[in-house]
Amino acid sequence: MLARAQADLVDFLTEHGLEDRIAFTELHNEVQYGYLTEDLPCDPSDDLVLLDALRPRLDRGLAEFHRRHPQRPVTVNYAHVPVAAMRTLPAQLDVLVTHPYVYGVLDEATAAFDLRGELADFPVDAVDAADLLRPGAPEPTSWVLPETVGWKMDATIVGKPEIYFMDWVDGEAFDLFLYERYQLHHLEMIGKLRTWLDVAADHAAHRGVPTVFGEGWIGYTPLSSHFEDGPIGAAFCRRAVEESVRIGAWGTIVCSNAAPQHPMWDEITLQQQCNRLFLDQDHDAPPRRS
Repeated sequence: MLARAQADLVDFLTEHGLEDRIAFTELHNEVQYGYLTEDLPCDPSDDLVLLDALRPRLDRGLAEFHRRHPQRPVTVNYAHVPVAAMRTLPAQLDVLVTHPYVYGVLDEATAAFDLRGELADFPVDAVDAADLLRPGAPEPTSWVLPETVGWKMDATIVGKPEIYFMDWVDGEAFDLFLYERYQLHHLEMIGKLRTWLDVAADHAAHRGVPTVFGEGWIGYTPLSSHFEDGPIGAAFCRRAVEESVRIGAWGTIVCSNAAPQHPMWDEITLQQQCNRLFLDQDHDAPPRRS
């Protein structure tokens, strides 16, 4: 169904003379997560087992898109870089797209406050002790969306504690929490970034396809946070773009928070620096299927 819908969209754009805007088509975002894996008889925490079980579904979607648009490159994308499961990626991928969020210091916050757990178990005392929430924050279990848009909480795959935390955290206090702990994670984060990008580049070269980083770097922070556009985050963005150039990526990003809906969109100098770092290099032409 997704493949047919995307193929229909390409038909529509072609009818309106806009097909030259399409570099390639992604059928699904971060295939390991969400409802695409529903009912698979396997352990969802094991990338190798999960992605191997998922591959037949991806194969069918890619084959259908190729049938409709045999000359247009198509792919799916993957959360992080599944370094232990690269063998399971479909042979029909025309572009290798991954989302290398390294997290590091963000993982410490996630673990400390159980942000991927259940809302009923949200550690209110621990968060209060860290003085991270804004005044007036409701009790977690009383925090709900209006009934008219309540469906969004069922549709999203993001953990409910994480949504609550992001909605009510004090951005400045959260930034301080991260700054105080970052140095303990610095080398680990840089090492993970290099390893993941090297693995993606090596696998793409083995397949003879380009590699693209469509999301990534440190990870999502609250809307009011400035960690990723502050001195540490901005330096990490520049380093990640330099690493993208080093491994020969066909496409990359400043970081996922540098988007129109986020205040980091106003960091024009950083975005120009990162774009110059990447665009001043030579890149291959867009892939086309033979």
